[in-house]
Amino acid sequence: MKKMTKLAVLCSVLASAGVVSGEASATSYRHPLTSASPWINNWFDRNTGAGFLRYDGSTVARYDGHYGIDFWLSVGQVFAGANGTVVYTENTCYDKGHYLYSLECGNRFGNHVRILDPDGKTSVYGHMRRGSVVVAQGSQVSCSQLLGTIGESGEAYGAHLHFEVRNQTWGKSSDVAVDPFAGPAGFGWRSTRVSYWVNQNGGLPTTQCQ
Repeated sequence: MKKMTKLAVLCSVLASAGVVSGEASATSYRHPLTSASPWINNWFDRNTGAGFLRYDGSTVARYDGHYGIDFWLSVGQVFAGANGTVVYTENTCYDKGHYLYSLECGNRFGNHVRILDPDGKTSVYGHMRRGSVVVAQGSQVSCSQLLGTIGESGEAYGAHLHFEVRNQTWGKSSDVAVDPFAGPAGFGWRSTRVSYWVNQNGGLPTTQCQ
């Protein structure tokens, strides 16, 4: 058997620990609400245009063409899922926007925060309450830091948090939403075996930080 160089041995050790793998540098998220708010009403649709398909193959949940995760809770606080830099905030949209004229306010996210994650992904926290956003564009945030309060602004029908992950910074031509939940390889549209949750916990992410 050929002897390994010191460099090869080091690389082997780091790889086994996940330090030099591509996935090791990926930002992972905690549950953006509290542990007392687990209900997911709408999932990321992996099969847009051909009926709803979520990460585990279920077609029971709704709805077709949905590119985020809707955590359903009438009241509560919203927390950063990971460390990052705030790149955009909206804080002036009316609540219950679909009843007024502000359905498209905040690019339909209503009052929301966009955070540039260390690995280049952008995480979006949407439909927050008017005036509740407590972070500013350009500020650094830490995982579990308070961002604002759950609301019903923008294109929202019932109070909830819309949490969305995009693979590149906002506005690039290659910018697409990705499902943070891991699913079987080769299954569904934009499927992945990589989970972007610190602990996916069988479909109910925990509040652990990376």
